[in-house]
Amino acid sequence: MKTIFAPAQPPTHRPAWLVVLSLLMLLHGGVWLVGALTNLRDPRLLATLSVGDTTETADELELHRKIVNVTQGILLGHHAEIRAVTLTAVVLALFMLYAVAAILSRDKHGRGLALSSAWLVLLYQLGSLPVFLRIARDHATQSAPLFAQLLSRGNEGADQAAVLRKLTSVIMVEPYLLSACGVGWALLLLAYFGGRRGRALYGIAASPPA
Repeated sequence: MKTIFAPAQPPTHRPAWLVVLSLLMLLHGGVWLVGALTNLRDPRLLATLSVGDTTETADELELHRKIVNVTQGILLGHHAEIRAVTLTAVVLALFMLYAVAAILSRDKHGRGLALSSAWLVLLYQLGSLPVFLRIARDHATQSAPLFAQLLSRGNEGADQAAVLRKLTSVIMVEPYLLSACGVGWALLLLAYFGGRRGRALYGIAASPPA
C-alpha cells in the first residue's frame, strides 16, 4: 500500500541548516538575477573583460582587440539561444527569491517551493548545457588560438600548440563543471528539504498504509 504523508505545517523554528540554505538561496538567486539582467541588456558586455591595460605593447593591445571582436561575434551569433537561456534564468531567480521569502517567513509552503526550485535548477542546468557547449566550441576554435598567441608572447620557449591544447581543454570542460555545480546545489536542496530534516521541520509525518 502507498504511504500517505500529512499536509505540511508552518515550522515552529528555524534550524541552522535552514538559515544557511536560505541565505545561500538568496545569494544564488540575487547573483543569478543581476547577471541575467546584465546579459539581457547587452550580452556583448561579457567580452569587454578581455580588454588589456595601458602597460601592454601595441601588438598585445591589438590581440586583445581581436579577442574582444571575436568574442562579441560569438555571443551575437548565439544571441537567440543566450536570450532564451537568460530569460529562463531571470524567471528561475525570481522564483527562488520568492521561495526564500516563504521559507524565512515560516510559510507552510516553503518546503514545497524549495523543492520546486531545486527541480527547476536541475532542468535549467540540463537544458542549458547544450547551449553553453556550442558557445564553448566556438570559443575553442575562434578565440582560443588568439589567447594562445597572446599567452605565448614574451616567452620564446613556449610551445604555442601545447598552450592552445590546454586552453581548448579548459574552455570545453568549463560548461560541464558549472553544470555539475548547479546540479550539486539542486541535489543539496532536495536532500535537506525533501529528506527527513525537511519533513520533520514542516510536520510531515508518514501515516501507516491503510
